[in-house]
Amino acid sequence: MILTIAIAQDSQPAPVVAVGVIVRFKSPEIQALAQDNLPPPPEVVAELEAALGEKLVFERATVNEAYVFSFLVPKEGENTIADFLQPAKTLPSIDWIEADKLMKLQSSPVQTQPSMMYAQSFSNDPDFSDQWNMMDSPGGIDATHAWDITHGSSNTVVAVVDSGVFSHPEFADRLLGNYDFTSRSSTSNGPDCIDPHGTGVTGIIAASGDNGIGIAGVNWRTRILSVRVMDCNGVGQNSITAEGIQWAAGVRVPGVLANPYPAKVINLSLGSDSREQCPSYTQRAISAASAAGALVVVAAGNSTDNVQDYSPNDCRDTLSVIATDLNGGLASYSNFTDPVNKNGATAAPGGDKGNGILSTSIVPDANGKSAYGYAYITGTSIAAPHVSGIAALMLGVNPNLSQEQLLLYLKATSRSFPTTSSYCIVGFCGAGIADAYRAVMASFYAKNYQFVYEFYNTGTNHYMLTASDDQATVLYNGGAGLENWEGTLKYFYAWPRPEEGAVPVYRFYTLGANSHFYTASTEDRNLLIKLNPSNIYSEDQWTYEGIAFYAKLPTGGLCPAGSVSIYRLYNNRAIYNDSNHRFVSSFKAYMNMISKGWVGENIVFCAAADDN
Repeated sequence: MILTIAIAQDSQPAPVVAVGVIVRFKSPEIQALAQDNLPPPPEVVAELEAALGEKLVFERATVNEAYVFSFLVPKEGENTIADFLQPAKTLPSIDWIEADKLMKLQSSPVQTQPSMMYAQSFSNDPDFSDQWNMMDSPGGIDATHAWDITHGSSNTVVAVVDSGVFSHPEFADRLLGNYDFTSRSSTSNGPDCIDPHGTGVTGIIAASGDNGIGIAGVNWRTRILSVRVMDCNGVGQNSITAEGIQWAAGVRVPGVLANPYPAKVINLSLGSDSREQCPSYTQRAISAASAAGALVVVAAGNSTDNVQDYSPNDCRDTLSVIATDLNGGLASYSNFTDPVNKNGATAAPGGDKGNGILSTSIVPDANGKSAYGYAYITGTSIAAPHVSGIAALMLGVNPNLSQEQLLLYLKATSRSFPTTSSYCIVGFCGAGIADAYRAVMASFYAKNYQFVYEFYNTGTNHYMLTASDDQATVLYNGGAGLENWEGTLKYFYAWPRPEEGAVPVYRFYTLGANSHFYTASTEDRNLLIKLNPSNIYSEDQWTYEGIAFYAKLPTGGLCPAGSVSIYRLYNNRAIYNDSNHRFVSSFKAYMNMISKGWVGENIVFCAAADDN
């Protein structure tokens, strides 16, 4: 059976459309009214309307002690909207005001087809052989090897902030209902007007494997919380989306019952259809969700443009997902990263011409009512849930992972792009292709070991290790004085304490070369401390920064059984005040660096495991 595959089309940025405003008044008393879901005083509304020169329609109190008002007539165009709001921004009663702009879903329409019943694979899901996206292949996420370790856990909750989710038999018993922020109501089977988008997103995250029907999602056990923020046409607003994000994470929203199932992973396969910077209102919602411990995964968008120009991808505390094709290359429609800022994104299968992603969908039955089915879908909307599903698998093996660790491990464990992916290998597709097996293994090891990251600076040709999640976050985020650092996708696991014969690995830093040095040798440590007894930061001295992690020592040039050799290399540039060392676990990489002129210093300590 040949299926028709819907391809997401390239599109130019649409005009910005605002349907209202979100405003926070300065008065603590008025902010308290908003928190209690009560309207603001009429006099401050009248003052706001006078400044704007038109009547507003009061909608509701919202998060961040703010209020939502609608326009009688929507405003179009970034400059038009900015000029319209400017008079209100100078009012002494206003803390902040911003436009309530439209958002849209980030995938193509889907072509629904009946399930095919002929293919058999490692599981008994009849259509699994068509799911190249789940395979250990150039464009797949290698879920198959991850499933050897875990199928997920029912203790995890993933929120699908989207168009609502139909109660599909692939995940119906794990669907925690649908909360509809477009009507402020809760339903069990999905919204009255059902857009299949949210159902397709959910199938990638959570379709049951080995159940004898259809397909397998990334995570077979996780529960799904549907949070509807899009209307029947797949269009939403900043204000409603922000409320959905906060509520999904368990953060209070005025006028809405508390969420009994706070999610640790929130999937946003939606975004602005026009270039705009992250609205402060949206940023506050994402920051609140992040502070509550939720990872926010965002579809990059389908405008063939720089992802950083589209909200919410440019919001802090999010992980953008670029779409790749069957061969691991950049999908023709996908937004992309600036190579300088590629650390903020990862990539996952979104499908492309002739090779869509098979997922759950909705079809009409004989009576014209909604029934379950399957469809091929393309778009960054379908790429993002691969990453959300992987994050849920990670929590399945290690529920204590923080939001920061989920974000870090997903990027650090991504797989290098195939060399045939010309755009991706130079940085247009994020850090790498999300890899379920590597991410799950990292999460498993993190229960007992310390993750040690490697970074590379493209400007100085320097390498750096760090066992600090906080420092890794700073390096990934970049900023002034931290330009050009990128993760190498190489890492190893050390001991977090002196156990099993592990000894301290000491960290030193020299200001002149802006470089770190690690040693497990007490002789090296004592000598360097003796040379800088005041332990000051100096242009020509090494400053002791403490114990970085613990590792075992080699004996006779060999590491103990069950451990991994860590080789040290030196760039031999001390005379230029440019010293740098690199630490690798691969002998092939060690010899390759020597061929480039680096000096090999043999095995210097032994790790618990590495990325292989």
